[in-house]
Amino acid sequence: MAFWRSFMQVTVVVAGLVGCSSPAEDGKETGEVGEDTGGGGSGTLWRPVGAGTAYFVDGVEDNSLFHLELTRANDPREGEAYYGWVSKGGEDPIALGEIPVTAEEVNFDSDIGVNALIEGYDTFEAWATDNGGTAREGEKLWEGAVNPVVYSVIQTLLISSPDTPDGQGSLRSLESAVQVIEARAQSVIDASFDLDAFNAESEAIANGLEGTEEDRNDDGRVDTIDGQLGILNDGGYVDLILVDLRAASDQVTPGDPIKDYANYAYDCSQSIEDHVHYASIDADVGSICVSEKSCDARMADVLVELGYALDGEDENENGVIDDLATPTEGTIECAITYISQMAQMTVATP
Repeated sequence: MAFWRSFMQVTVVVAGLVGCSSPAEDGKETGEVGEDTGGGGSGTLWRPVGAGTAYFVDGVEDNSLFHLELTRANDPREGEAYYGWVSKGGEDPIALGEIPVTAEEVNFDSDIGVNALIEGYDTFEAWATDNGGTAREGEKLWEGAVNPVVYSVIQTLLISSPDTPDGQGSLRSLESAVQVIEARAQSVIDASFDLDAFNAESEAIANGLEGTEEDRNDDGRVDTIDGQLGILNDGGYVDLILVDLRAASDQVTPGDPIKDYANYAYDCSQSIEDHVHYASIDADVGSICVSEKSCDARMADVLVELGYALDGEDENENGVIDDLATPTEGTIECAITYISQMAQMTVATP
C-alpha cells in the first residue's frame, strides 16, 4: 500500500485575459485581438485561454501522477507546443512533458517521479514554446500557487506534525494509532482466554482510545498502551485534526471550494470519532466482563468499530463507502481525500 494512498487534487481555474468574456471578445472569432494567426492552422488569432482542473493522484510505487483537464483551450501556434512543469520554491522544476489539445480540450497525465505532497511541490505552470520543452521559455500560458497557509495545514495533517508522538501528520498518526490498537484487540481474541488478562487488556485499549489513565476494573493497577496520545480526549488526535481543518477553512471566504473540502474532511473526522467512541464503550465494558462468551463478544465489537474507523462503514449496504452520504460513511480515507483536495490553486494567464 503506497504511503500516499489517495490523491492530492489541485483545482486549476485558468482564466483568459482580463475583460475577455466571449470568443468574439478574446479574438477567437473576430481577429481583432492577438499576436498572430496560427492556432494549429485554423487561421484564428492566438492567445492563452482555458479553464479546468489539475491534481495529483497515486502513480507508480509512491510517485504522484499529475492530471490536468482544461476546456476552451486554443491549439498552439504552428511550430510550437505546450509544455508543463511543477515546482517548489527555489528548486529546479519537474517537467511534465507536452500537453496536447484536442478540440479545445485537454486531458493530460504525467508521472512526476516523486511524491508531490511529501516533497512540497505546490506550483504549476505551462508554456507555449518551440524548444521541445527543454526550458521554460517562449510564452507562459498559465501559472498559480497553492495558498501557503492551507498548504502548511495539509502538511501538518498528512506529512509531519510536532504534536504527534511519532512525528507523522496528525491524520496519519491517528491512522497508525488505530491500527496499533486494532492489532492489540485482535491479539486478545486470539489468545487463550484468561479473565484477568482479558480485563486488563480491555482497560488498556479503552484508556488508549480515550487518552485516559483509569483503573476501570478496580484491580489497583492502571493498564495503558505506551506511546499513545489518545483519540477522543482534548488534545488527542481528533482534536488536533479538527483544529487544523478549522484553520484551513478560516483562510478562505464562503463559497471557496477549499472551505467545502475542509467541511467534508471535518465530517469524515467526526465519523472516525464516532466509531472510536463506540469501540471505547465496548472496551470499557470488556474491562469488567465476567464470562468468556460476553468478553469475546465485546472485543469483537471493538474490532468492528475500529475497522469502520479505518475503512468506513457501508451503512446503506450498496457495496461502496459513500463519502458524501448524510451522515458520511467515510472515515480516514475520506478525510485524506478531502484534505488533499484542499491543495487547490487558482491559476490565471499572466
